[in-house]
Amino acid sequence: MPIALSNDSFSQTYIQHLIQVQAVSRLPRFPQLDAVENRMLGILASSWHEAKPITVLEAMVMLPEISTSTAHRRLTALRQKRMIDLVLDEEDRRIKYLIPTKATHRYFAQLGRCMGGSKTAPADCARQYINYLHLTQAVRDLPIYQNMDANDIVMLDTWAVAWHNDMPMGVLKALSLIDNRGAANAAYRLHGLRELGLIELVRHGYLKHVVQTKATHDYFAQLGQFMRQAIAK
Repeated sequence: MPIALSNDSFSQTYIQHLIQVQAVSRLPRFPQLDAVENRMLGILASSWHEAKPITVLEAMVMLPEISTSTAHRRLTALRQKRMIDLVLDEEDRRIKYLIPTKATHRYFAQLGRCMGGSKTAPADCARQYINYLHLTQAVRDLPIYQNMDANDIVMLDTWAVAWHNDMPMGVLKALSLIDNRGAANAAYRLHGLRELGLIELVRHGYLKHVVQTKATHDYFAQLGQFMRQAIAK
């Protein structure tokens, strides 16, 4: 059943974070990352958080919803944008490991400040944000969210800010907020999120509006709770 955007404090923590992240993404000192690149960087950060070396070949299969060739292109793009670098294995130089760069640490530090750590040292902000990314893997591994890919996550995040701002959001308006994905692809994804029970369409007059469901609220609230936990550590 569809519900209005809740004022639950955990959910609001996450929504406020999204609003600030949108501002960070427009800063000229950081490269523009698309949904897949951001998702890949987040999964890499989770591995780095565990001090787990990750090879290029391992990274190419970490997002099952995209092909290995697409994953390789995205990794190449992240390297060109200086968000990752490569180091060779000391014993077998055919094996290449992915490591973060100084730009990656600055990026994570800025996003960490968006979690409420504005008075915290940059290194601690980066650590908090990486810890948060690691924690989010738990909620995104739940069955209801496993079928969401990186673009679905971006769509929900974009709509969450609109819901927060009480923006009337008919289907066409909702699709127009999703840049660079094509109307047909965005409409297909909207249908998929509805099938998962993460959005619902409610008629208001002549228009159908996109609204969140309890599952969406629970998703935002869990991410907000993880954010609080990451800041507390």
